[in-house]
Amino acid sequence: MPEHQTLSEKRMKADEALERFGMYLRAERNLAPATCRAYRADVAEFTAHWRERGDRSLAEVDRAALRAFLAAWGRRPWRRATLLRKVEALWAFFRFLKRQGFRSDNPTDGLPRPKPERRLPRFWSEAEVERVLGDAAAPRPDPVRDDRDRAVLELFYSAGIRVGELVALNVGDVDPWEGTLRVFGKGRRERVVPLGERALGALRRTLSRRGVDLLSRTSTGLAAALFVGRAGRRLEVRTARRVVERAGRRGGVTGAHPHLLRHSFATHLLDRGCDLRSVQEMLGHKNLSTTQIYTHVTPQRLRRVYDDAHPRA
Repeated sequence: MPEHQTLSEKRMKADEALERFGMYLRAERNLAPATCRAYRADVAEFTAHWRERGDRSLAEVDRAALRAFLAAWGRRPWRRATLLRKVEALWAFFRFLKRQGFRSDNPTDGLPRPKPERRLPRFWSEAEVERVLGDAAAPRPDPVRDDRDRAVLELFYSAGIRVGELVALNVGDVDPWEGTLRVFGKGRRERVVPLGERALGALRRTLSRRGVDLLSRTSTGLAAALFVGRAGRRLEVRTARRVVERAGRRGGVTGAHPHLLRHSFATHLLDRGCDLRSVQEMLGHKNLSTTQIYTHVTPQRLRRVYDDAHPRA
């Protein structure tokens, strides 16, 4: 970089690179908005750290500097998943800089990457799910909100979707004739998942309170949000999380959150003999290895396999 360049010009280039990186994540990597924000924040933390060392150009970042910075990150009390995301953000950023011609090399090449921790997912038993969903069906003072919340819970468990996927759903994503749901997952990958009768019934009830008929396929109705809040706007992620938390407390189970219902969905399907590839498709996992974490053996599955296979069971 020329010596006559001013401090503000160098800073502008770092800021410009970060801005372009954000656009690249959205337009070309097609990442979810929350992931784009997290990656940008992680890279911004690194660029701020690099400026503190004398406002040097991003072209001067070498492997030793990255290794020292990553070691400092590794000493912080973050969850492993958070650290992995931050490291992946830096890897993606420097790949982007090289691709755009901002650098001639990639300083992350050859650096070891931490491996994700493979923890068994928490899930509810079938009895616990029935208790939570059954309690949600009990009459309450606010029938409009209660019908919506019941449909939210049924959809989480019936389709195994993520909370971000649920709040992004439109009325037109439900096919009441086929009994399916169109979902746009990570990277805007589209998938179609089956819906159970209970989930479809709950959807019909909550939509009828808004004057929406699932069988009426008008173009304006199809684009409407499937779930809305009190003000009639699209349901927010935090509200959907609270729906599950409230239902868990009422049902007497701990640690309730939307992803726990997703874990339960996958575990119960496998317990009842569903093949791993089908579960992968329904969950929207890009790689089968991600789905394999659900192949943990529950006592019920172990008992059934034993009874079916052992000659003297």
